[in-house]
Amino acid sequence: MKCLLVATTLLIASVTAFPQSTSGSFYDYMCAGVLTGVRQHPDNCFQYIKCDHFRAEVESCPQSHIFSKESIVCVVGNPANCQEGAVVESEVEPELSCAEGYLGRMACPGECDKYYDCATGSAQLEVCLEGYVYSERFRTCLPGYQDLDGSCKLYSGLDHV
Repeated sequence: MKCLLVATTLLIASVTAFPQSTSGSFYDYMCAGVLTGVRQHPDNCFQYIKCDHFRAEVESCPQSHIFSKESIVCVVGNPANCQEGAVVESEVEPELSCAEGYLGRMACPGECDKYYDCATGSAQLEVCLEGYVYSERFRTCLPGYQDLDGSCKLYSGLDHV
């Protein structure tokens, strides 16, 4: 009986010494004295703390974005290493649109045998015939190849593709 009384007393003492908050956020301390504002998350770079009437709300940046403490907004970056502007690989191809009223062709960066055709207002990816590369200079596909260094070369010997 003595052991039960001592155990109960210790349990009550420990609960009283370390109060558990059942309301509010774990990060409310970051918003003490702040009516409205934004704070950097203390544990990661892809979330931030939004203060609203002295209460903290954890918010997340969009995918492939991190919170910038300098500009106080989410910016493009790599959440894995918290580097701003880092290129994050994605399986989704970037959507390219043509400038309003532009009719013509544009080279596809890094792909010698491809180009974008802007005939309908949207950029349509086109592929040259085998053994041909797109020439930005002549705005058409001409006989050529992609060199080992990645540059596009014409068989005709012209310097610029």
